[in-house]
Amino acid sequence: MINALAQLALLHSEQDKASIQRMLRIGQVLLTASDYDRQLFGVHLVDGLLKVPRTLTIYMSESDKALSFSRWLFDRERLGQMWKDRKLSDVVVEYLRKHRELILIDVTNAESAAGGNGHAYFRKSPWVSSDVLMTLMYNLRPDERGLVQSTDIPVWTFPPDYIRLLRAALIEAGPEAKESRK
Repeated sequence: MINALAQLALLHSEQDKASIQRMLRIGQVLLTASDYDRQLFGVHLVDGLLKVPRTLTIYMSESDKALSFSRWLFDRERLGQMWKDRKLSDVVVEYLRKHRELILIDVTNAESAAGGNGHAYFRKSPWVSSDVLMTLMYNLRPDERGLVQSTDIPVWTFPPDYIRLLRAALIEAGPEAKESRK
């Protein structure tokens, strides 16, 4: 997926973001447990990858043992891994704050996300799978789905009362609520 988005960005590098998105019509792109080289992803960002999808959401985890093995094997940080000690450089923090269409979600503390080897959190964690479905079904921003953003780094997390917040978001976004807003 990342390579396809990067190629599309390069093919349309002469066009502005609005023109590219109007022509390609790629909305939400979600990546879970991505075993992609983080530095290479950074190069794609510089080349305009974010001009292609309306929103790119990357789910990350500190507990993903498969990505830890891959990092060891290739001696390169993986995109689906949370930064060590949640420390991001000032440049990365500034970039994330400027590009709100790039959404990073740390699933480390989501219910059952660390089960097994921690790589299958999309299937194992009802919180993560619910968040993915809410994103795709209702096109809600992370704060509208009950996630909270850290004050020090622009990464979204699952709060302890996520289920209560998710339930409220479902009631607000559900078909009955939409009918009452007409």
